[in-house]
Amino acid sequence: MAAYRRGSVVVSGNLPSKDGKYSLYCAVIVKKVDAKTRGKVGINELLRTID
Repeated sequence: MAAYRRGSVVVSGNLPSKDGKYSLYCAVIVKKVDAKTRGKVGINELLRTID
């Protein structure tokens, strides 16, 4: 089992079996967080706090 690195962008995904009949849900590490990503997250958090 691999651990994610702090500051990673992680999304849900799946890994298909070799025969394609089954899949396993997993976390997919997309990229490291950068300033642009932090800005988007900050805007989302701000919008959630507005009543």
